[in-house]
Amino acid sequence: MSMTYPYCNTTSDLEYAFKDIEKFAGKEVLETWTIVSGQTKTYYKLNTGYVGIVYQNGALLTEKTSIATVEATAGTWWYDSTNDILYAHSTDNADPDTHTIEIAAEDWATLKTYMANNAYQQLEALLDPKYPRPLPFATVSYNSFNYDADIVYCAALLTCINIIRHRDPDNPIIQTLQDLVWNANEQKGILWEYSKGLRAFTFQATIDEFDGNISLVSRDNASTGNIWVAGNGDRSGSYNINIVIVTGGAVGTATFEYSLDNKATYSSVITTAYQYVPILSGLYLKFAGTFVADDEWLLTILGDPEMVTQAGFKNIELRRNT
Repeated sequence: MSMTYPYCNTTSDLEYAFKDIEKFAGKEVLETWTIVSGQTKTYYKLNTGYVGIVYQNGALLTEKTSIATVEATAGTWWYDSTNDILYAHSTDNADPDTHTIEIAAEDWATLKTYMANNAYQQLEALLDPKYPRPLPFATVSYNSFNYDADIVYCAALLTCINIIRHRDPDNPIIQTLQDLVWNANEQKGILWEYSKGLRAFTFQATIDEFDGNISLVSRDNASTGNIWVAGNGDRSGSYNINIVIVTGGAVGTATFEYSLDNKATYSSVITTAYQYVPILSGLYLKFAGTFVADDEWLLTILGDPEMVTQAGFKNIELRRNT
């Protein structure tokens, strides 16, 4: 199942990441067809190897199960795997050599989508220790991306890696592209730098770690909601904040409120978001999943430590002017 908002598309984003990716489409042009004896519209080609898809001038032909069914219907084909023979009936009943006939093991668009879906999981797994799933939308985008440019780029690179590995497992370009994304041994790669806090996405309010504790007070069985905290607030000493869902639903629809006095009074209602939203000065929340009303978390904030001047004796040097 593909994501509602995939991290990259399977056309231009892949080509921007690796301009030669179309060379790995796995298509092969077949020429010099022979009419099948006793047939008038069906032609054959010997020793093609496994065929899963047949194109005529770039359009898919329909698979059949015998020579007879191919002969009966224009725009069809059948691969006889026992004898390694491909039979084809063109859309206009003409010799296939009057068209461009291409074969492939699988449909190129389907393969790219499949490999992209795997890439999305791989990308999330690499960033999982530091960021939520799914990754939040970009706060600012200059190319109409739903996600930060580095997320799109790395998702596209991982998709290309998956495709090339599928087509040609020993191709050295695999490691070259992998190094652009993540190489823990050499401590480099775009996602590796994000995981170490060397880069920050636009949806991050701060790269400071949250110095406190999040406790789940209650959550409905139907809820998948989670929250993340950044910053420590501009206060000295520790304090508690109750976060309570007011209106259930997906992020962007669900709303919440917070209390600083053990739920005696509450803030105004705030809409959840994938990006960090401020609730107090120096303290931010972001959300993921689907929430149910009355889901609740308790934040224990350590805050900034109070500054104390230590008492004690000090040396004083006296000088006499002469």
